[in-house]
Amino acid sequence: MSFLTNMFVLGSYVIVALALALGLQAFAGVPPVVGWLAAAILFLFAGQVHGALNRAQENAGLSAEIETLRAALAAAERDLGSMALRLDQAEGQLTGIGDLRRWRLAAEMKVLENLVQEFAGSIVERTATAQRIASSEGTGASDEAPNEAWKVAGFDASNPSAFDRATKDQLITAIRDSLAENRVELYLQPIVSLPQRRLRFYEALTRLRTDSGEILMPRHYLRVAEAAGLVSTIDNLLLFRSVQIVRMLMEENSDELVFCNISARSLQDENFFRVFLDFLEGNTALARRLVFEFAQDALDICGPLELSSLRRLAGLGFRFSMDQVSAIDFDAGSLRDRGFRYVKVPAALIARRGRAAPGMTGIAEIKENLARRGIDLVAEKIEDDATVNAIVAAGVDFGQGYLLGEPRPAAEEPLTAQSTGAAA
Repeated sequence: MSFLTNMFVLGSYVIVALALALGLQAFAGVPPVVGWLAAAILFLFAGQVHGALNRAQENAGLSAEIETLRAALAAAERDLGSMALRLDQAEGQLTGIGDLRRWRLAAEMKVLENLVQEFAGSIVERTATAQRIASSEGTGASDEAPNEAWKVAGFDASNPSAFDRATKDQLITAIRDSLAENRVELYLQPIVSLPQRRLRFYEALTRLRTDSGEILMPRHYLRVAEAAGLVSTIDNLLLFRSVQIVRMLMEENSDELVFCNISARSLQDENFFRVFLDFLEGNTALARRLVFEFAQDALDICGPLELSSLRRLAGLGFRFSMDQVSAIDFDAGSLRDRGFRYVKVPAALIARRGRAAPGMTGIAEIKENLARRGIDLVAEKIEDDATVNAIVAAGVDFGQGYLLGEPRPAAEEPLTAQSTGAAA
């Protein structure tokens, strides 16, 4: 009962008790003490009954509340059980997704491994051809001075190697053993934004390692690999390693692209491109991170077969880059139509065009022409601060070279965006 109701009832008990006391005295002739005692007994009795009724009502209310709480608790327990079941199901689904993802990656790596083994199996035959070529040309290369054209930027006489004066037979044997035993290592060289010098892309480069741990640089193996038909094999292995690096970047949710060189011989290799394109068709997500790079002279001599391969790659969403540029007045529209989104030009050539004579197309105009077609200009072979300053002054947005970052083994690269030095 409410407070007012209780007060009203208690007042009623008082009135009834007073009426009893006065009535007994007036009508029954009992002494006043007896009348008031009877009234007090009546009031106490009524109070006890009223209290008992109140407690019973309160107990009934408490029982109802307890039942309500019990029902709510049971419902909460059912909800928790249902949530736990859903969590278990979700965990099972996530585990299944993780297992499926790992299975898919393992399957992809198995495809790559099988392809590598196929290429390695052809090395013996190619090496025999190379040996015949070497024998017909003679092996007096050990007495010749290192050819400047073999050098890679940053590797000169200050970095001598036992292979700098090796004979063709020695180089062929080293190349054959490295490829047959799959000792092809992937190096990554950063491509940075200018002038901030912040990592934006990687270029993938190959290095062959001998069983003794020595590194075969391009200046070594390119002397004989082209004539021996081994460049395509090296390119193929580079492509597979690049795919693995792209997978690692995707796992880490990194934004960097990987530039991967493809030679004209690889474009002409129908067997390789058939298998590799089949693989890429089932993995089009790689197109967001992998950029295929072609030399300008290779593009200049592309025939129907090579152009068809390019169109198929572009049709899968892959983008291209052109490097080893010697003629800077290229057709930007044609490059765009073929799927090219990057052009790498030697820093020295950019610097010269930055000081273009009257009537000559300047680098700013060339860059603007490329940008209108969605193509970025990258300055490569930057090896000193003066060149950086000239490139920045020319308005070029990206740079690559030993000054900005040397090639490092992929296993040592952190694969995360970072600054490579102070802004020029």
